[in-house]
Amino acid sequence: MVASLALNGCVTEEAAESPRPAILPIDTLTDDGGRIDKWVRPVRISLAGEGAEEHRGHVAEWAAALRSVTGHPIAMAEGDNGDLWLVFGTETPKATLGRHAEVYAPLYSNEAAMAADLQDDGEEDLCRAKRGMSTENRHEIVYAAGAIPAGLGGAQTSSCISRLLVTALGTSGTKSLSNNQAPRPDTSAKAATGIQIILLKVWYDKRVKPGMTVAEVQPVMNEAMQDVMKERFKKP
Repeated sequence: MVASLALNGCVTEEAAESPRPAILPIDTLTDDGGRIDKWVRPVRISLAGEGAEEHRGHVAEWAAALRSVTGHPIAMAEGDNGDLWLVFGTETPKATLGRHAEVYAPLYSNEAAMAADLQDDGEEDLCRAKRGMSTENRHEIVYAAGAIPAGLGGAQTSSCISRLLVTALGTSGTKSLSNNQAPRPDTSAKAATGIQIILLKVWYDKRVKPGMTVAEVQPVMNEAMQDVMKERFKKP
């Protein structure tokens, strides 16, 4: 499944260390009409929770595949200094809050806001990342965290990991694209679809900047679609 994402491209695996900008708390954000959210700094992935180390190799494979697709530095962090956290083995949002509050704390203005948000999560929020934006640019992602529930099978866990990582990268950040086009892998054995790959490539095209509107990004989307069609129908 992971191999299906590995397109041509060469990106340095090491994610450079740099201070993380201050984070705008999730509970203070308002909808501004749907604009592009994406990472500018390297993405460093850390794991937490019961059995997390058992999944490190698989998460690293997904990181390498996504790095190849996006051209963006995405790698496993050394130790617990990651900017993107995957929490394994929790049964409910309440359990996640009780055991791993420190992972989610940077995303909220206070403990009450964090507890209210996590406890309100429903089934549709499973395997989705919560993203923190920079105070310097409200559409630049600088931190993210999400949970992989306990009790999933191997294929379901893999799909959950992929969904969490893809949503952490920002491709479901705009409402006008999220309903129909944004990547929403289910908890089955499905690998990333063609539209997911296209969206990832578009989001991390150097011409696409955090805060751009969907209309501003549309020419890049059209170009990406044309490239895919040319590749699919080119003569052997």
